[in-house]
Amino acid sequence: MKSDLNCQLCGACCANPEDDKWVEVTLEDAKNIPASMLQEGDIQPYAMEQTITGRCVAHVGGVGAENYCSIYENRPAICRTVQPGDAICLKLRNIHNMNTTN
Repeated sequence: MKSDLNCQLCGACCANPEDDKWVEVTLEDAKNIPASMLQEGDIQPYAMEQTITGRCVAHVGGVGAENYCSIYENRPAICRTVQPGDAICLKLRNIHNMNTTN
C-alpha cells in the first residue's frame, strides 16, 4: 500500500463511477447511520444514498479536493476495507483521473 496517499485530499472512493451500483450497508451498519442517508439495497437491506452527482451523501467536499466523511466513525464496513494505495483505491483514483500521489 502507498502510505503517501491522503484520503482527505482524494475522496475517489466516495464517488460512484457506475449508475447502478452503490455501497451496500448491512443491518448492523444501518443501526448507526441516519435513516435519511440510507436507501433500499439490492444485496444487503440498505445502501448508502447518493447525491445527484453520484457521491455518497455522507461525503462532504469534493473529489480530488479537501473532503471528509460526515459519519466517519459509523461508516459502513465496506468503506473501512478500502485502504490508501490498495487495488480498489488505485482503480477509483484512475477512474477519476487522479495521480497516485497527493
